[in-house]
Amino acid sequence: MKDKNITLEMLAEKIDTRFDSVDQKFATIDKRFNDIDEKFVSIDQRFNGIDEKFNEVNQKIDNGLVSVNKKTDEGFARMEGRFFLMDKKINSLDQKMESGFDRLDRHIDTLAGMLKNHFDWSKVA
Repeated sequence: MKDKNITLEMLAEKIDTRFDSVDQKFATIDKRFNDIDEKFVSIDQRFNGIDEKFNEVNQKIDNGLVSVNKKTDEGFARMEGRFFLMDKKINSLDQKMESGFDRLDRHIDTLAGMLKNHFDWSKVA
């Protein structure tokens, strides 16, 4: 029985040695996973930095577009006001010209009537 005990002890030692070897390999794998995890954390931090920069740029673009839109609206409002005034002045000028031409026509008709009454047109032709 002693030989069997020695053999079992040797077998247990071999198993322990192999488990130690497996434990070392798992420790190496675990260290590699930790290294990979650290790299992923670093990559994640870089992506967060890129995301923050993207959000900053996007906010600046949004602010710029709001400013451009506001200034464009203001410009169109001023132009609309100026066009309204121009239209009003053109309408007023048109009315004055119509009124002036009407007066001129009346004066010409009056002069024609006067000339017709004072001259004998049969002798002029």
